[in-house]
Amino acid sequence: MPAATARPLPRASRAMDDDAFWRPGGVAMAAFLLLFVAAWTAFGSLAFAGKALHGDVAEAYAWGREFRLGYNQHPPFWAWIAGGWFLVFPRQDWAFNLLAVVNAAAGLCGAWRLIGLFVHGPRRMAAFLLLLLTPFYTFLCFKYNANTIFLSLWPWTLFFFVRCLERQRRADAVWFGVMLGLSFLSKYYAIVLAGTCFAASLTHPRRATYWRSALPWISGAVCFLVFLPHLLWLISTTAPPVEYAESLVGRGWAKALTYAASFIVAAAAYQAAVLAVIAAAAWRAPPQPARVERLPMLAALVLAPVGLTVLFGLALQLKISTNMALGTFPLAPVLLLELVPRADPRRVARIAAAAAAAVTLVPLLAAYWLAPVMMRRDSDPAEREPRRELAEVATRLWHERIGTRLRLVAGTDPFENSISFYSQDAPSSFIGFSYVKAPWASPQRIARDGLLAACRSGDGACLQAAARFATPRTERVQVTLVHRFRGEEAAPMTFDLFLIPPSG
Repeated sequence: MPAATARPLPRASRAMDDDAFWRPGGVAMAAFLLLFVAAWTAFGSLAFAGKALHGDVAEAYAWGREFRLGYNQHPPFWAWIAGGWFLVFPRQDWAFNLLAVVNAAAGLCGAWRLIGLFVHGPRRMAAFLLLLLTPFYTFLCFKYNANTIFLSLWPWTLFFFVRCLERQRRADAVWFGVMLGLSFLSKYYAIVLAGTCFAASLTHPRRATYWRSALPWISGAVCFLVFLPHLLWLISTTAPPVEYAESLVGRGWAKALTYAASFIVAAAAYQAAVLAVIAAAAWRAPPQPARVERLPMLAALVLAPVGLTVLFGLALQLKISTNMALGTFPLAPVLLLELVPRADPRRVARIAAAAAAAVTLVPLLAAYWLAPVMMRRDSDPAEREPRRELAEVATRLWHERIGTRLRLVAGTDPFENSISFYSQDAPSSFIGFSYVKAPWASPQRIARDGLLAACRSGDGACLQAAARFATPRTERVQVTLVHRFRGEEAAPMTFDLFLIPPSG
């Protein structure tokens, strides 16, 4: 708003106008991030109290505790974070919730910095608060895996990329290369991030100067060096992540088109609350002056990830979903604000702040009572399967029958990874009974430490694999377990446990 027509703002609004006050090291931003982490960690720990870890989350722990340069499905960085996290924090569900929310908070901090490269004052605050009305940083952040790591990596990568284009300094080029390298080191979906940056660079006024300079080469070299250890690992192995990626392609044009259409619809639907707030603020309001000088670049940064994801999905006949793109929308509210010129950013910020407070406080207050309801109605198997109970019983039987610490476990997925996390002995997971998927296991280690295999009854592949590792001293025990939580009781499940003792 021009200074001549601006009315004096209340103290809170003046703070919202002061970008420096909300810098990452500032008091307001630090307080906000702490409150955000505390509120959503509490929500997750209360609402999911009856739920075991999702299979992807338990997998993050099982992989991360075995520090490797690569794993059987994805590059390693996000799993390294989980492994390092639990060198400090106890193996409790709340600690994993905390990790997931901290990852989301780091992404919000990066989004604030990134948004500030395009807009300032109330418009910046409005765009930032609108992000809290998307489910990416809140309800969907708890499944910590190779997708949600982009909640933090994506905005910081774009921040250093845009700043590199703007300032054309080598330090920004180096940091852009580091963040892009870490993204590739987390999931190969980072090719979409790299393509997005390339497309956006072509729209920037200083594109010619940038591409004729050494900056792109510096970023590329740094990215390559960060990714190089994993690349060497791929060369020295059978490249399991590449084989896994190849197994996902070629699903047919009909399915590919269906996946692409569903992806586009879901990506738009996730912005429904953002659009609703902007529309409410624009109702019967006079037009506002546009504030984004580099609208083509902004549009490229927002829309290219959607277009490239769909393009790759169709070209490779690949299953795509919005889970892959959770972290790709930090600038979407900025673009949507520009497309609705009547939306007063101060009014948007006030409505978004109230809505974000409600979206946080109402679920938090209801979280304790929500937990049994989720167990009763949620279709997620982690709500109803006795994963914690199996870990406790399997560990107790191993101690009683074998008399040593449980060090290695295999079984029906995801129960082997769940036992790895929930067992008091924290055994390593022998994933799929495969030395390729779990190179930290070996015949020599099985002979030294023994092996517990937990197969769900009826899982023929698991039972056959366990039988191959059985010895004359193996004990086979069948147990039936039920998951109970605050008056709710799930259907019983039966497991065959193979207790294969050390050969010594």
